Amino acid sequence: MRSVAMLVLLTVFAFSGVEAAAQTHTAMVPVTVVLDFEQAKHSVPLETVQAELQKLLGDSKLNVKLRLRQELPADPQLGELVVFKMRGRCTPAPLPVGALSDERGPLAMTYTTDGEILPFGEVECDHVRQSLERVLGKANDERHTNAFGLAVARVMAHEIYHMLADSKAHTKTGVTRESLSPTQLSQASLIMPDEARTRLQANGAGPRPAPDAESAGFSKLRRKP
Repeated sequence: MRSVAMLVLLTVFAFSGVEAAAQTHTAMVPVTVVLDFEQAKHSVPLETVQAELQKLLGDSKLNVKLRLRQELPADPQLGELVVFKMRGRCTPAPLPVGALSDERGPLAMTYTTDGEILPFGEVECDHVRQSLERVLGKANDERHTNAFGLAVARVMAHEIYHMLADSKAHTKTGVTRESLSPTQLSQASLIMPDEARTRLQANGAGPRPAPDAESAGFSKLRRKP
């Protein structure tokens, strides 16, 4: 009888462990990040962007999937959805000699309307590349390509935090600080601070309205010298 009771007890514990694991897995919120490139030709390392986004947002129970706008199925199951317009020349390659480029402006921005943060944003690829060139110089090799992917992912993670946490607040450290320097964009590791992660988990996922042309505004991620 003792053996039978022990077997039953172990079976209960085993099923409890499976159930707990299933609950942990289902607790992850699926987030689809859609990229809409202004210029069809780009060289953004999407695998690097995907990996860095998951690294920064995974501890907040977000399961990130990167998709290109033109590759979306007719009736997609996307979970939580955020969309980024990728503006400018989205490549780590420097501009041709003599080409004009405006270095002013933010790295990325998020739309707002009537004070509400929307799941629509923009990444200014030229500004990201120019920021990196201050610490890496101008080139188009594997090192620059990888750094460009990390930087794009980090400015996107900053904006995704604003969108999904529904918060305009910044932190003093990490990827959600008010501005990011060239070194912070390209350094080996950048974290999602506990404060930001708590806001993300507290807000959860939910539908958000589309932007209205008359009342839309922007929340901008500035460059730090």
